Amino acid sequence: MTTASDNARPADDEDSITGEKELIFAGVHTLANRMQAHYDARLRPLSFKQLHAMLILSRLHRLPLISHLARVLGTSHQNTAKLVRALEKLGFAMCRPHPSDRRGQTVELTPAAQEYLARTTDFAQDALDEIFAGIGDRDVATCMAVLDRMSLNLNGQSLRPDPEVLR
Repeated sequence: MTTASDNARPADDEDSITGEKELIFAGVHTLANRMQAHYDARLRPLSFKQLHAMLILSRLHRLPLISHLARVLGTSHQNTAKLVRALEKLGFAMCRPHPSDRRGQTVELTPAAQEYLARTTDFAQDALDEIFAGIGDRDVATCMAVLDRMSLNLNGQSLRPDPEVLR
């Protein structure tokens, strides 16, 4: 007969799992910071966050309000507005009043941004190849599932793109 104590993990295993969770928690943030620093240096004058926003904008079915773009990027309206202003100064984005929401502004990419994105296609693929080097498809799928579950646990929002929103 199996007892509850037979199924219980030893204290070391529990501590080990807790330690692994702490490392993952800190590691996700550390990796994001390292990626930002690494790719910021390679993208100048654009930042990694700006390129990410441009890639998202290029895939949206319709022009978003800044608040909608903020939700897709997973950041605040204030940070997104600041990011969009920086893209405007670089000539990569344009804001216009929303036709039915007088307080809102839509954001769109300029032709210069579209040209820049066309030139950075190789960079994006190289970045993916670099960071996923030596990681098999099964591990990539597991990683995505775990990160998506963490996001859902945090705020109920998936990391997976909504097909109704992105092309």
